[in-house]
Amino acid sequence: MELPNAQETDSPPIAKKRRIPKACASCRRSKLRCDEKRPCSRCVSTGNACVYFERPKDPTEERFEKIENALSGIQERLNVSHGQPSPVATHSSISFEDDSLASTRSVVTRPPVANGHSDFTLREPSTTDLISSGLCSEQDARSWFRTFFLGCDRFVPVFDTTMDTFESVRARSSILFDIIVSYGCRAATGVLSRHYQILYSLLRRHTSDLILRLSASPDRPPLLEDIQGLLTIASYSDSGAVLADIALKAAVQAGLPVGLDSLFASILDTSSSDQGLATPRSLREARVWYGLFVLDHILSLDGGKPSSVSIHSSPRRVRALVSHPERTSTDLRLFAQVELNAIRSTARSSLTRDPVSATLSPDSISRIVNGTLLDLQIWLSEWQAIEFGDASSTTEHPVLLLNLRIQHAWAVLTLQLWALTASGVENIALMTDSQRNIALAAKSAAEQHLQLLLTNVQMPGDAPSMPYVANLCYAMEFVWAKNAFCILIVLRLGILLGDPPNSLIQRLTEAHQFLHELDKAGMGSNISYMRILAQTVDKCERAVKASMRAEERNSAESSDTDFQSFIPKEFMFEWDFPGLNLCYIPFDWQDLFLDFGTTA
Repeated sequence: MELPNAQETDSPPIAKKRRIPKACASCRRSKLRCDEKRPCSRCVSTGNACVYFERPKDPTEERFEKIENALSGIQERLNVSHGQPSPVATHSSISFEDDSLASTRSVVTRPPVANGHSDFTLREPSTTDLISSGLCSEQDARSWFRTFFLGCDRFVPVFDTTMDTFESVRARSSILFDIIVSYGCRAATGVLSRHYQILYSLLRRHTSDLILRLSASPDRPPLLEDIQGLLTIASYSDSGAVLADIALKAAVQAGLPVGLDSLFASILDTSSSDQGLATPRSLREARVWYGLFVLDHILSLDGGKPSSVSIHSSPRRVRALVSHPERTSTDLRLFAQVELNAIRSTARSSLTRDPVSATLSPDSISRIVNGTLLDLQIWLSEWQAIEFGDASSTTEHPVLLLNLRIQHAWAVLTLQLWALTASGVENIALMTDSQRNIALAAKSAAEQHLQLLLTNVQMPGDAPSMPYVANLCYAMEFVWAKNAFCILIVLRLGILLGDPPNSLIQRLTEAHQFLHELDKAGMGSNISYMRILAQTVDKCERAVKASMRAEERNSAESSDTDFQSFIPKEFMFEWDFPGLNLCYIPFDWQDLFLDFGTTA
């Protein structure tokens, strides 16, 4: 049988049907499965579903691809959280099936903080006060709040008792409320009481809270209550210089100086029918600004810190606020200090040594001192008249008038001591007549200051008392340091200038009386400055008694030297009181050469 020809018997090859790709270009490039059941985003937008057939992948290869895609997603989120541009993510983000990858995802998607870093978060300041936190009862809080406004507000005069009530302050600012209650507790129970020690740790936290709040929201104007809180802490804190500058910066950001200009402009606007009545908040802001001004000058003139704010207009301009209807009796104390510290600041700047000649001439020093003494006397007489004319604080007249005299004596004392420093002579034995006269004037001012501290005042309805010493439990740190220094300098100048023993015994008696009154006022717990006062009196008393015994001349010289060299470390590192470098070292050159000749 004949086989058929191959060409005849073989059927023509069946042409392979060409597959028409139904996948879109995007899916073909990315090689992703896309069908009617799971269409890609592009196909959903066009309303069509594409089908693309591909060779099944190896399971191991598919697993590696999932891991690569997961790592790519993590890197993308990290770039976004750090503010870096990242390519637009495709729809290939896979679900995190692995627990470790899922935990990684929860970390990197944490909302970033204000500084743009997702690895750090800032602590939120506390919003609950000490009553809600259980640190003290409401009854104690109310009692200590009242104590604060019995005297602390006189030393930190930036509050108004008609507005800053218990309920009002607590509702407006939990931090300011805690600060007021804490320092009221300090005045009522003492620095070393367990109550105050508990609240002191809270004050440290609130100091951090206030600084953190100002740092975390630099674009938002600071609250007036936050500035008041910082200023109060600065007044009672060892770090007052730093905190005062932070409060000053916050006050500038809040626009307090601009508000002060607006307040003065409203007073000058005589055409307005409600002149000065529509700006109660402006007076509150002015009060806080002037409080910062006074604290800055105290810390610069008496604490050695660089002055952070100065006044270019006349300080007498503050008297325009005396007639403001919202003005309080405590404001008079504040406004008077604004003028006083401006006068002191001008004198201190004038007595600064000339960088060329290194010292001022005696005539220049005399002219500056006499001019400043005249300004201080005018200040005292005019503010006494203003106080007498104030009908709103008749019960406080005696105390306020006494405070004016004490502040005047302090200003005169520091002025004379600054003048001695400017003369460039520390050894009283080598002073000229004019320099010695300045030293004698400083001694007289120091003695007057001590006697004013012990002045009895007849209060309305009460027996005569020493109100200044009794109110020291409310005082800020500067007042404690100032009084300790004044007792030290009055005794030292008495010895250095050769006062007779009877006069020195009188000064020692007054110093003992001051210490006794402090004990009666319950201030023995302030260990630091009580120790300074006690050591001052003890060392001076030994020196005086030894000098009165002629047979113990060597011992007298030793005691005198011991007292002259006594400078408490608090005055060296925390304050910058003048006159502590004064000494008396006699040089008899004729006797010295005579001794050499005799020896030869």
